[in-house]
Amino acid sequence: MKKTLIFSAALALGLIPAATNAQEAIRPVPAMRPAIKEIMENARQDIRAIGSTTRAEIKDIRTAASTTRVEFKEKVQEQRTDLKAEIETRKEALAQKRASTTAEIKAARLVEASRKATTHFQAESDRLSQIKSKIDTRMTKLSAAGGDVATAQADLAIAVSAMDAADVKIAAIASVDLNSSEAGTALKEASADAQKAVGDAQSALLKVVSDMRGAEASIKVN
Repeated sequence: MKKTLIFSAALALGLIPAATNAQEAIRPVPAMRPAIKEIMENARQDIRAIGSTTRAEIKDIRTAASTTRVEFKEKVQEQRTDLKAEIETRKEALAQKRASTTAEIKAARLVEASRKATTHFQAESDRLSQIKSKIDTRMTKLSAAGGDVATAQADLAIAVSAMDAADVKIAAIASVDLNSSEAGTALKEASADAQKAVGDAQSALLKVVSDMRGAEASIKVN
């Protein structure tokens, strides 16, 4: 097929005379063989050159494609790294915000707990003072009626001392450092101490009341 094409080209260029029939057309003239051979060799070289150029172009394309894939991969990796860093930054900021919010809530709760405890125990102290005031009035009347109030007066002095101790414990609640890391524990302990002190004072006052009932009974008997 190639020989036929080359021969046709040589015929068209006038390198060989026209044949009288197809058989003669495809049979090369001996004298023209070198020329035909040269034409064929040139054609082969052209084909090789085209093939070499094509392969080089394909190689360049592949190289470019490979470079593009590498650049794309690096770009994607860079974006992933940036995204990961941004996520970590946001997580840290959110954690700090949560910690700050939690600390604020905790501080607010401690302030409220301190206020409630102080208010509650101050009310208890006021109630004890009211009881003492009634005892004083009743004891005065009992003494005027000739009742023996010596024991009641001695126990009342003990009750008053207990009331003073309770007031000290109540004041300690307001003195708790709410900014301390142990503020919650300290507040609970101070409240427990105040509760016990108030109970002791109340028991002491009840002892005075019991003493006065005995004195009243002795007057009635007499």
